[in-house]
Amino acid sequence: MNLPESFINQTHSLLKNEADLFLEALEKAVITSIRLNLSKSSDAFATDEKVDWCTEGRNLSNRPEFIADPLFHAGAYYVQESSSMFLSYIFSQIINKKPSIKVLDLCAAPGGKSTLIASMLDKSSLLVSNEIIKNRVKILEENLTRWGNPNVIISSNDPKEIGAIKNYFDVILVDAPCSGEGMFRKDKNAIDEWSESNIDLCVARQKRILSDVIPALKPEGFLIYSTCTFNTKENEENIDWLATQHQLNVIDIEIPFPQLVKSRNGIRFYPHKVKGEGLFVSVLQKKEHLETRFEFKPRFHKHKNKFPELNKWLIDFEDFVFVKKDDQFNVYPKSILEDYLYLKQKLSIRFAGIPLGKLDKNNELIPTHALAMSTQLSENVKKLELDLQSAQNFLQKKNLILKNEISQGWYLITYQGLGLGWIKVLANRINNYLPNEFRILKEL
Repeated sequence: MNLPESFINQTHSLLKNEADLFLEALEKAVITSIRLNLSKSSDAFATDEKVDWCTEGRNLSNRPEFIADPLFHAGAYYVQESSSMFLSYIFSQIINKKPSIKVLDLCAAPGGKSTLIASMLDKSSLLVSNEIIKNRVKILEENLTRWGNPNVIISSNDPKEIGAIKNYFDVILVDAPCSGEGMFRKDKNAIDEWSESNIDLCVARQKRILSDVIPALKPEGFLIYSTCTFNTKENEENIDWLATQHQLNVIDIEIPFPQLVKSRNGIRFYPHKVKGEGLFVSVLQKKEHLETRFEFKPRFHKHKNKFPELNKWLIDFEDFVFVKKDDQFNVYPKSILEDYLYLKQKLSIRFAGIPLGKLDKNNELIPTHALAMSTQLSENVKKLELDLQSAQNFLQKKNLILKNEISQGWYLITYQGLGLGWIKVLANRINNYLPNEFRILKEL
């Protein structure tokens, strides 16, 4: 690996007698890891090694072809670097299933940390998953759609626009854009883009992002700051700046994991000590102050479901509000409806709740792919279980040949019991409703 000399010097200054072990580790192959979706139980990776700090995490002995696995498309797991899963341990320490909290994932794409947070929240809580870079919002939406949690809002806003919503979030995660030193062995382009001047640019950008969004954090709320880089400028020095300039206290997180390194105000992951990539993470808490806490009493009309036939598509439909706009039906958990109505006045919202579908000319629902993926989809919908080859054919939108004759109507295609998408069986053909953006394009 052709590393910049100034990076090597920085490493020796930082790690002293462990520097050579660190540099040797950068030459080793990356260990692939995944995180299971406990809301979509399967036997996937049942025998693989568990990640120490994340119950659902697995370190894989080899890297399978995920694109060919229907369970990946069903949202049974997410391919995520294991160090990043430490967020699960942090949440267990600072939140521990506290009800009705509001969480912001500020720099969310492609969605690894957002899917993890969604799994950690109770059903009365809200996750706002934000991505400012427009061409990255689509992949974020796709991954959260696969994950299937309904209490999620996807937005695309600058941190300053979110910061204008003062004292709103209980937790804000800023996985900041950084110089990417922790990605050197995973992404060789990161080496070419690295420079000391780029570090300074990253620091300036990180400070702007943090300054802009901190007003949205509630008094006594938690800020989780992380980077995938090693230098102290983007890590410890940024935390020192946060604590002094923005009235935040650094929280000491106890870590029963000897392979992790505690610095003066954060936790470090080094590739010669862990099976994952480089990471720095710190947790801070906003000091109490005299600003008024967030209060909002929305004015809205309670929506009554005038189409009771829609109820059959959802578990616990009484927990949801049905909203019709033009010919499209959406449902929102009642627990997040007020927040959604408020936030849509403030933010550019791309996705929220469960897009249910629209009624055709015969007053029959054309269900969405998001409904097929949802953890709230009723068990009573008609299902058609496929074997591996047939499931792959469905995901490639190839002709689907059914072994047994079935009646006409809508069917949820499943693999190992998990939904993949919809078909509609007609008298003389089968229509595949899998959206093109979820289709497997590669020939398997």
